[in-house]
Amino acid sequence: MKVRMLTLMAGPDGILRPDQVVDLPKKKAQALIDGGFAVKVAAPKPKPKKQAAPEKATAEPPENAAQPEAEGKEAGAE
Repeated sequence: MKVRMLTLMAGPDGILRPDQVVDLPKKKAQALIDGGFAVKVAAPKPKPKKQAAPEKATAEPPENAAQPEAEGKEAGAE
């Protein structure tokens, strides 16, 4: 169980400082919470996955695209 320490705790297993978040066995974590030495850390809520929007196909050519000339006509001839 994850807890956030409220006080300093030192012992043969190491040192836990105030505001340090640690994962402890449930029994030990609950004893620290009951004694007022730590508070339980809530598990983060999973974020919902966003669905990708489908890509839109455009029917119009880009503005800078060259337009094809009509067949059968020569440039400059009328």
